[in-house]
Amino acid sequence: MEATKYVVERQMIYSLDERSLVDTIAECDNFIDALDELEKAAQSYANDKNVAIAIFRYKFDEENQEYKYVDILLGFYGIDAAKHLKVISKKKKYGLIIA
Repeated sequence: MEATKYVVERQMIYSLDERSLVDTIAECDNFIDALDELEKAAQSYANDKNVAIAIFRYKFDEENQEYKYVDILLGFYGIDAAKHLKVISKKKKYGLIIA
């Protein structure tokens, strides 16, 4: 049986080739809870130029305990991280770009 999981992940992006390991901040069963976790994380990393924090949607196979990537729903990006990832958006909150 597959279930949808919303996972909030953070990574520091220093250049296109130089990145930190991915940190899982939260794993949620619904989008609203993931959005709350994303908001908290964005506040913690306000104005950080290299941060990328996003909600990823996965399909979780409960029988095999495997995640299958589906897409990225929403993210907050520092200005340098956004430039390296080619994120185009003018919307900002907490000094981070929303895309």
